[in-house]
Amino acid sequence: MPRPNKRLKLAARRRLGNESFFSAPQLKRDPLGRDDCDELHRHYVTHLHIPMLYVIVEDFRGGDAVPVYRRFRDRGRLAPDGLKYHASWVTTDFRRCFQVMECDDPQLLQQWMGNWQDLIDFDVIPVRTSAEAAAAIAPRL
Repeated sequence: MPRPNKRLKLAARRRLGNESFFSAPQLKRDPLGRDDCDELHRHYVTHLHIPMLYVIVEDFRGGDAVPVYRRFRDRGRLAPDGLKYHASWVTTDFRRCFQVMECDDPQLLQQWMGNWQDLIDFDVIPVRTSAEAAAAIAPRL
């Protein structure tokens, strides 16, 4: 059975193949994830400008959290206006962090990750609430 901190990444890999929604420092896909996102996500981001939730999986380079926490202490989150932080969890070994962020423009995520890409490798996974998922899947039941 996978370790708890690997479940999220394994679920994302099953959903998206062997690549995440996009990765920093170099985007492998369109910032909106058009190759991977479903119609609802595309509609939310492109037409309605409804904020989307993202799970951000951060792998601290070299497994070293000290430079990350030092920068955070000295400069803050470095998030651009419009990118909303919800919550985060750090593994007990201080090697990874899981964050929930929200924005209506995925370019804000790219801008934010650019401020940290020298210290962190990112996986970004678009998510929806369980209520949104239930509503989206209901017509197919």
